[in-house]
Amino acid sequence: MAFDLEHRLVFSVVPGKRTAEKVEALFEDSLSAYFRFYCHERMHQALDYRTPASV
Repeated sequence: MAFDLEHRLVFSVVPGKRTAEKVEALFEDSLSAYFRFYCHERMHQALDYRTPASV
């Protein structure tokens, strides 16, 4: 799992290494991390280059 340059979430599949439960937990953790980044770190042009959390 990684973030690319445009902050898209990327998952790689490793056969035999990830069960459905592990993938679901990884997905939830990754999505939570992205939303924290999006709301608390990423500047938004529409918000005068502030974060949504600071508005």
